[in-house]
Amino acid sequence: MERVAFLFPGQGSQYVGMSKDIVNHYSIAKEVFEEAKDVLGMNLQTLCDEGPSEELTKTKNAQLALLTTSIAYFRVIEYELGLNPHMLAGHSLGEFSALTCSGVLTFSDALKLVRTRGELMQQETEQNIGAMTAVSKLSAQTVEQCIEQMTDGNGTVSIACYNAEKELVLTGHSYEVKRVAEKCAQEGGNVTPLKVSGPFHHQLMTKASEQFGDHLKSYSFQKFKIPVLSNVTGLPHVEDLDELKLNLVSQMIKPVRWVESMEYIFNKGVTTTIELGPRTVLKNLIKRIEPSIKSFSFDKRNDRDELMMKFSSTNKQQSAIHFITQCMTAAITTPNYNWDSNEYEKGVIQPYRKLQQMQQQWTQQKELLDEEQLKKAFILLQQILKTKKVSREEQSNILNHFDREVVN
Repeated sequence: MERVAFLFPGQGSQYVGMSKDIVNHYSIAKEVFEEAKDVLGMNLQTLCDEGPSEELTKTKNAQLALLTTSIAYFRVIEYELGLNPHMLAGHSLGEFSALTCSGVLTFSDALKLVRTRGELMQQETEQNIGAMTAVSKLSAQTVEQCIEQMTDGNGTVSIACYNAEKELVLTGHSYEVKRVAEKCAQEGGNVTPLKVSGPFHHQLMTKASEQFGDHLKSYSFQKFKIPVLSNVTGLPHVEDLDELKLNLVSQMIKPVRWVESMEYIFNKGVTTTIELGPRTVLKNLIKRIEPSIKSFSFDKRNDRDELMMKFSSTNKQQSAIHFITQCMTAAITTPNYNWDSNEYEKGVIQPYRKLQQMQQQWTQQKELLDEEQLKKAFILLQQILKTKKVSREEQSNILNHFDREVVN
């Protein structure tokens, strides 16, 4: 059985033009941007589609743009495919997208919270004292040793994100991050300074996190409709909404435990992840963390088309199997008025066994039930009702409750 998790990207995934394709193809996506415009009083769609890049990249704008784009993707996939994900997870800012899709936050409240979060973080970054650098090809243990050696463990540099086994992000004071990055390079690592405006997930963001915590107190959260994984723990958020708020505050100064989150969903049987947001960052990380999980990015047209084909077929298959189950249920529960044992064996027992065989066969196979097979199931039910000597009126009442579109 397919088990799906939706993933939501964080800051850094944004790019000019990121919402254009989805808005042009789906009116429900355009409605999300209209809703955001009504709440915020700013045109995020124009910013996403046309930029300029310098404005879109600013923390206070990027976070709102990513949240809105992710919710637009979620609404589209929900409307088009009716998928019910087993879990949700968001990377950093993406956690707010996940909480919104889980029903914990309304989209309106999420926009307001993320606007405040982005503005507070932007204020801290304007001091230009922090930086972030990606490090690959080194284990977390080696990177932590480099930090210890170059800083004496004074806290000026720490790991911001555990993205994959050998893909991490350094954060902290600019000069110290540069020194640690150079040490990592000497140890054989690849280092890439990130184009972000500040030292996110570091103690330098403490003031912003405390102010955000005060702001959170005025918001009411709802219960989870779908489990959401916490960046802070790598595990699902608990139902205690006060603890959830504390985690959202801590998230601003603590590392993103993405590897642990993805390992958790894999251990819980998730077979497919779908990234709902711009680019393919999380899709690519999945390939490195757990290659056996099928990963898609809804931002890519080819992935989107494949998902439409894959899950439209899956839903139709489930409907077809449900149709056969309906036939079996009607065959059993309808009263019998024929006491001829030979006729009953031939006209009720044998057709019912054929329905059972069809259900077992097609539940286990991936091929789609075709129209002729579904019509056969319907005819078998008609034969059973006729053999039971059910009145024509009652037969008509029973058969009219079926989803005839499955066999039409």
